[in-house]
Amino acid sequence: GVVSQESVAQFSMIKEPELSHMQTYLQTGSKCTGYYKPIRMDDGLVVFCKDETDSLQKINTSGEISWTTKTGALKINDIAEVNGQIIAVGQNKYTFRPCAAAYSETGEFLWQKSYVPEAQNGSFTAVVSTEYGFAMVGQEMSDINDGAYYQAMLTLCDTQGEGIRQVLLGSEEEDEFTDVTLYEDGIIAVGMTVGSNLGKDDWDDIPYIPGATAVAVIVKFDLEGNVIWKKAYGEKGYRVVTPQVAATKQGFLIVASEEASSSAETPIALWYNSAGELITQEKLQSYRTIYDLTKGSSDYLAVGYSRYTDTYEPYFVRLSGNGEVLYQNYTFDSGIARGAVEIGDNRYLVVGEQNDVPWSVELFWNPPVVEGTVKLTDANCTEPGDISECQVWLNPPLGVDSGKLHLHFDDCISVQSLVAGAGNVRLEEVDGGVDLTWSRENFSVDAGDGYLLGRMRFLVDNHAAEGEYPVT
Repeated sequence: GVVSQESVAQFSMIKEPELSHMQTYLQTGSKCTGYYKPIRMDDGLVVFCKDETDSLQKINTSGEISWTTKTGALKINDIAEVNGQIIAVGQNKYTFRPCAAAYSETGEFLWQKSYVPEAQNGSFTAVVSTEYGFAMVGQEMSDINDGAYYQAMLTLCDTQGEGIRQVLLGSEEEDEFTDVTLYEDGIIAVGMTVGSNLGKDDWDDIPYIPGATAVAVIVKFDLEGNVIWKKAYGEKGYRVVTPQVAATKQGFLIVASEEASSSAETPIALWYNSAGELITQEKLQSYRTIYDLTKGSSDYLAVGYSRYTDTYEPYFVRLSGNGEVLYQNYTFDSGIARGAVEIGDNRYLVVGEQNDVPWSVELFWNPPVVEGTVKLTDANCTEPGDISECQVWLNPPLGVDSGKLHLHFDDCISVQSLVAGAGNVRLEEVDGGVDLTWSRENFSVDAGDGYLLGRMRFLVDNHAAEGEYPVT
């Protein structure tokens, strides 16, 4: 006969996710000195290269080049895909004015524009796609009273690069936005200012942080460029540099570096809620610099380099969206990581430079291994050919978003058939049991408490005995 029963399996981690890497690729024939900040585009990736004349390149995950386009006077700091176009932002190397340019999916030049009057200089450092076009952030510089006056700059544009609005925020000394992201109904821009600027001028609504030499400023705008709130982060005796930002489900994540005259540069990860309130923070490993922060489908990857001596080594930090450092300090080669993009489940392509040669590597996390116990307790399953249908609820450990579960059966049980239930768990029969491959994206919304439902059917062979049949 057929007997149905349900079991709850509480799984414990027996093997943490392992970070590995595929072949690294060096573009030894390239004339540029490194790859920066890749974006996904159709069947490949687009990166930008730094040299006397910067360029855009389309590459695949093996580093093979499809096309190259020189960007002329534009020195690039960031790129984004906007309505099927590649938007590159930075500075005109002849006029020193902040500018942006657009290119087609095949690298064809479309347009280039500057966004401040001729008497002003500056540069865009980051760009993000919006529902109406794109938003750029950076720094604008004006000569006022025979002195330089630097301001943090947000510029909103339509898809054709026509300026919609520009917002400048400044004080008596140097101010700059270094990164930007979209969050809910607005824009989060992060940057830097001198610590003594807090409490005055455009930062007059941010309390002064005693002893902080340079601080991170965090500003939320609505989509029209109106300021909703301003915050700052800093610590006595430190200067915060090059903050990067990414949106999370609960708020946003900032990764920056802190410097002190008496110690090495140390990255710090800051998690904020949607109101700009700091929830958690964690200092990472010293002697390291962060260049870029990338949002994946279920995690975040910050990349840069570590340096103890004269040797530069790539540095990676994998972060969750709720305040956990999942992995850091994986070293396999020399070089500097300048950007990353997710290319699959638990897989990223990281690009950068190695001895002034463009460099790329594919990183991947092997799925975690967890174990649990499922018991067949029905005493009626004792005759040859009897079938027990078992539903198993999976409860993955906190912070684990996908993986493979190994369920090993007693000798008295063999698998007759496997049926994927709610959650679309992938099941594969192996020697002595079943492998289940799952992802949080497949969770059943009715399961509750984060459980994932998979169904298995077992055949109990002719030497099965009454009582409990443990899966160990």
